Amino acid sequence: MKDYLLVAISAIFVVIGCILLPRDPDAGIVALAMFGPCLVFFAYAILRRHRRKRVPLQAQVLGGTPLRPLRGRLLMLGLGMLVLGTVLATHGAGAGRVFVWLTGFVAGFGAVLSVLVLLRVLPAGYVQFDPDALVIGTRRDTVRVPWSAISGMAETELHHNPVVLIWVGDPAALNVQPESRTARVLARMTSSRNWLGADFAIMCSQYGIDSTVLLVALGRYAAEPAARAELAPRARVAAASA
Repeated sequence: MKDYLLVAISAIFVVIGCILLPRDPDAGIVALAMFGPCLVFFAYAILRRHRRKRVPLQAQVLGGTPLRPLRGRLLMLGLGMLVLGTVLATHGAGAGRVFVWLTGFVAGFGAVLSVLVLLRVLPAGYVQFDPDALVIGTRRDTVRVPWSAISGMAETELHHNPVVLIWVGDPAALNVQPESRTARVLARMTSSRNWLGADFAIMCSQYGIDSTVLLVALGRYAAEPAARAELAPRARVAAASA
């Protein structure tokens, strides 16, 4: 019900923004710029949650190739923040200097993020399915999680973003490269357990993979050793939906 309430509130302010446009263009533009994206975001979250109810019967991953975050999606986020911050700073002067500074910061952050994406500094990290392990890579290290070491997994949401959580039964079974980063990886796992309750978290939207499909695939390879032999050099996720 909270999501539907957020959609309703956002829609009300969008309507108010449309009403204000002829009388006070600046106020109308600010209302539309602030609540228009909120309306789209919360509505999409509801649609995505309904889609997740269709659990796939089986999911298969042809591994061996890193699944990397979608650069285009992060670039759209940066450009969106740049445009939104610029519009709000330009038309929101009547809201006060603090509002202009905050929205200017949003625009500046969006510009920096866009430049880092264009320079291929961001996004970093990858996920890879190998016959012997699930590989989770970052800019500084690579962690190989043997399928037999995975003790549990679950699907959840973090700030309306789908996340797959992974628990490791025996941290000593992990293979960290370079080995000098082992202590840092274990510390990162401890922080993840304190913050999210699990050793690893995969933000599915970054990779353009449905969280339910990913969860089914992970569960299959963790529970069925014979299925791991089908992992091949290319990475693609496919699912047969119920």
